[in-house]
Amino acid sequence: GRPSTARPSEHRNLMVDPGDGGGEVAPNKAASHPARMSTRAPRVDTVIAQAGGVALGICPGRGANHGDTTGSVIPPIYPSTTYARDPETYLPRPLMGAARVPNRVVATAIDAPASNRREVADDDRGRFTAVASAPAHPGKNVYARPDNPTYVQAEAVIAALDGGVGCALFSSGMAAACGLATALLKHGDRCVFPRHSYFACREYFRQHCARIGCEFRLYDCRKGKLQTHSNEAADPRTDEELWRTEGSAVEAAVGADGKTKLVWIETPANPTWDVTDVRRVCDIAHAFGASVCVDNTVLTPLCCAPIRLGADFVMHSATKYLNGHSDVVAGAVVAAVDDERWGAVKSARAMNGGILGSFEAWLLLRGMRTLHVRVRRQCESAAYLAKRLAAHKNVSVCLYQGLASHPGHDVATAQSIDGASFGGMMSIRVKGGADAAKSVCGLCKIWVPATSLGGVESLIEHRATLEGGCLGGDSGVPVDLLRLSVGLEDPEDLWIDLKEALEGKKRKDSDYFPDLAGAKSDGDAAAAAAAAEFDRKRKAESAAIAGKRGHYRDRVRVAVDGVGAPVGNVCRRGCAGRDVPVSDKSVHAKVKGLSYCARSDGAFPDWLRARFPGIRLDDVEAAVAARPELRWGERLPPATANGGGE
Repeated sequence: GRPSTARPSEHRNLMVDPGDGGGEVAPNKAASHPARMSTRAPRVDTVIAQAGGVALGICPGRGANHGDTTGSVIPPIYPSTTYARDPETYLPRPLMGAARVPNRVVATAIDAPASNRREVADDDRGRFTAVASAPAHPGKNVYARPDNPTYVQAEAVIAALDGGVGCALFSSGMAAACGLATALLKHGDRCVFPRHSYFACREYFRQHCARIGCEFRLYDCRKGKLQTHSNEAADPRTDEELWRTEGSAVEAAVGADGKTKLVWIETPANPTWDVTDVRRVCDIAHAFGASVCVDNTVLTPLCCAPIRLGADFVMHSATKYLNGHSDVVAGAVVAAVDDERWGAVKSARAMNGGILGSFEAWLLLRGMRTLHVRVRRQCESAAYLAKRLAAHKNVSVCLYQGLASHPGHDVATAQSIDGASFGGMMSIRVKGGADAAKSVCGLCKIWVPATSLGGVESLIEHRATLEGGCLGGDSGVPVDLLRLSVGLEDPEDLWIDLKEALEGKKRKDSDYFPDLAGAKSDGDAAAAAAAAEFDRKRKAESAAIAGKRGHYRDRVRVAVDGVGAPVGNVCRRGCAGRDVPVSDKSVHAKVKGLSYCARSDGAFPDWLRARFPGIRLDDVEAAVAARPELRWGERLPPATANGGGE
């Protein structure tokens, strides 16, 4: 059965004396070190911005970490793999000033407008549940695999945000999931996993369970009591067939025989963003002694607090939003209670070696210091884009839990910390099928076609291509679906880029100079002159750069609209005698190492077909579109015949 350890909700509004050794909890007891912790709990913006700060007993003015006497505001990096023992006792040296997980933090990082904020009691509004404060580090260092001082502050901040008793960093999100599987599942157990979820994690658990003799079942959060409004017809397939394919209702998947030891939740589910009622699943799982882990990567602790909803563990792919800069691969697991299960997770990390590097841990902490600012902006931009995409003529549906039209909107609102923050992830289904969806990816200029999510840059991905390639078949993701990770760019720029891509407009780089582009079409003389000056300077700069590459003896002087520029390599084919540099992109191009000259080779598309037999029409069009300044269609003046080959 499930351990009877007291849950965090039973320790509300308690203060802890950071100076006592046993971590005893005393109601409303003032701290013995007022400089380190006051009776007023700091709000989450302060905790994040100061990477813990006074909330963790770390004062920047008195040394950033572990008794550091330098006064450094930024915490140090500890790359050491081993640590000296006490010379007299040969015991590990005590770690002075180790950070502690705070017992109370007010979560108001994402402040929704007053009209949208859910009204709740003062004790519950935006407040992480209080837990008995525990050291974020065992207080000693022996060897870097189980002990790393660089982890301490990052782990303490994540644990505080999630409202847990402790956090363990892993080398990746998948390593964190593997650690949980190793710690919580054994032969003869059952693991229940959502059908709609991150495919790599789902497939790992499926394979791991098969290896150790653990039953693996799928459930569909859209079925059963999780979605009482659903009125699907009875399915003639057996429960076993459903568990292996689409997934049954979670009640049936968990069962009543007590074999289920782990129920996994991912909400909203990547990439269809189905919503799971966390509290209801926890009630079902706990009734039969199962542990519940929630993958909270997408929403982060600032939008949803699964431990408050009853979860035993929270998992993060810290690569995504927590770090937020696309330069760290990391994972994290947060525990709700300190019991044998949590001890097994920490042991799995140490024994399996899925540890994070010191520099990566430091980068993660640095990234988290802007988490509240980034997530707030990404939520706002996502809501802005979702409303417009849902109404676009070429989008069949926009999948975003913040839309009132989303089937799980009511549950998502109830689970949101402020009732108005729904994250920065969404998907759209494009009319026209897979080809139309892939075309949108190719036409976007601001949205980057790449895998991952949660970074400062906006990403777009045709998810079925990735999952189908990795799984070697149909992963169940609709072929017309595009997954969108909203970044920090201007939301209007993001909308225009998507809108024009959905409408099939091929944008050139010159389209990003609207004033100059508009001047040529409107016929305004002054603006047209400004555009001409812009082109002239660009050509002169290109010529100057080309000249610097060549040897000074080979440089010649040429005039670009009357301005002299050094050139190191002139065209000796169609432009021979005119001293035209091969870097002049209005006349020359290079494709796969082959040089093209508009004066000698004719029309650029015809030259491509002649030099590259079998080239597809799409590739020809792409090559032409990539060189908008190439004047191959104009009647160019012939060159004087005084030169040989290039």
